[in-house]
Amino acid sequence: LLPTRPEPHYLRGRMLRAVMQDGAALVEQEEALRKDPSFAPARYERLVLVFRCFQARADALISAARRTEAAIAPVELVRADAQARSLLDRLREDLAALSKEAHGVAPAQIECARGLCAVAEGEAEPARKLLTGAIALSSDIEEAYEALAGLETQQGRFDESLRWWDEGLKHDQGYAPHRVGRGSACLELAFAESRRRKDPEPMLKRAIEDLERAMAAAPHLPDAVLKLGTARLESGIALMARGENPESSYKSAIALFDAAMAFDAKDADPWHRRGRAKANWSAWKAHVGEDSEPLLREAIDDLAKAVATRD
Repeated sequence: LLPTRPEPHYLRGRMLRAVMQDGAALVEQEEALRKDPSFAPARYERLVLVFRCFQARADALISAARRTEAAIAPVELVRADAQARSLLDRLREDLAALSKEAHGVAPAQIECARGLCAVAEGEAEPARKLLTGAIALSSDIEEAYEALAGLETQQGRFDESLRWWDEGLKHDQGYAPHRVGRGSACLELAFAESRRRKDPEPMLKRAIEDLERAMAAAPHLPDAVLKLGTARLESGIALMARGENPESSYKSAIALFDAAMAFDAKDADPWHRRGRAKANWSAWKAHVGEDSEPLLREAIDDLAKAVATRD
């Protein structure tokens, strides 16, 4: 009977989500629903996975707006984007279906599904109430912590984001998405410390520790690789500011950006960040009287490639 049943696909999909193989996880849940369209647990899992896709798109839009210093509210950015609107429509459809048929889905999961959709709709306060309500019903509902932390990150409330990642990790130390999320929040807080002319190193160390542990559990994560490289780059810059040798940090950052390019050579970010790492390392070499020209030329080439790729 198993080849005709949805449960094996559903269970495999859940395991894949835990290690952030979201594309493969979504395929499994789609197959589960193809075999049994009324199988509510797979529908809930699909909603969680589509929400992750939505959040990734929203994060990309918000990051791009921040780079250009555009004063556009996150909700407006999302509403103007066709891909984000399409994902939001899918979330609405699955929530409506779960409202009619939720056999096998726990009350905490239903509350969480409503919270995820509220986040996507841009309804921050209702989302917070629904997601904290889901956690009150079940303290091990990882996706609720993930959504709350992501919501606070999008609103620039990085301290609150960090608090929710901390809470999530209290309940599951081995859950890779929480490690990546907390490492990312620590990295953002390190940037904030630098802008305030404070020492970013404590937050950078926390970011590096979390991202390294996430990669040890799930080495296929391009986002973790890129962010770990960025943390190593920023650590090198902090060392230079203190007059300390940054060579090992820059070497590590460059190797990680190389690895990120192996995932997607058309992504401009690794080229840009590798160029920054080489440029900064070149500046250090010049400062200590070493030949800096070869690294500087490589940095210029990388930055030119980043511009060409982005265009």
